[in-house]
Order: sequence, then C-alpha cells, then structure tokens
Amino acid sequence: MGNVKAQAWSTLEWLRRTPSIAIPVYQREYRWSQSTCDTLLQDIRRVAGQSANETHFIGSILAKPDAAGGVTLVDGQQRVTTIMLLLAAVSERARGAGGAEAAAAREILASGLDGSTPRLVPHERYATEFGQLVLAVGESEQSD
Repeated sequence: MGNVKAQAWSTLEWLRRTPSIAIPVYQREYRWSQSTCDTLLQDIRRVAGQSANETHFIGSILAKPDAAGGVTLVDGQQRVTTIMLLLAAVSERARGAGGAEAAAAREILASGLDGSTPRLVPHERYATEFGQLVLAVGESEQSD
C-alpha cells in the first residue's frame, strides 16, 4: 500500500480544486435516504456555526487520480453526491435572493471554462439528468 496518500482537506476546497470527479460504473447507485441526507445536513449546519479553526470529520473519501487532473471515486460517492445536491439547492435558493452564494455554489458544481459541465460525473445513464438538476435549475428564470 505504498501508493496510498492520506490528506485532510476542507470538503468545499477539495471539491473546488478537483476539476472532475467521476463515479465509476462498478459503484452502487445513489441510495441515501432522506434521513441520511438530513443527518449530513445537520452536521454541515453545526460546523457552519463554528469558528474557522474548528473542523468536523464527515467521513473519508477515497479517490484515484486520473490523467486529466480529476479523480475517480473509490469510496465516498454517497456523501459527495449528496453534498453536490445540497449545493444545487443552495444555488437555486440563493439565485432567487440575488445572493453571491449562488455564484459560489455554481463554481463548485460546474467544471470547464464555460461552466456548463458538472464537476461530478455520474454513470452515463444518469449524466443528463444530473447535469440538468445541478446546473440547469432556474436557468429559464435567469434568462428572463
């Protein structure tokens, strides 16, 4: 196991710095219940109220680097997908309020120069729906 490197990251910083996060075909489908998502959201809310130097362990994410600078998830798909869905909800809510939070969330959700590619790349059978969900929510309102 000499090729394994453990590193502690801020989750949002890791998401922001990783150009693409692929979910391989062999991963199970997304299966978190509303209760499990609520637990993660409560953890995030609790951490958000703490000082900047306090941290909270939300679980490990095991990822294998790819040649393009992105990663393929080996473990942590459920957490990463849920965080991206939560960010999509934040982006949608903030967009309606005209807040800078919408742009910050979209910066994490999108990859590529034009910002039209989701950073998280699910299995191809879910890619279109996921992209529409996390990047196209509220687009018609924005263009009005």
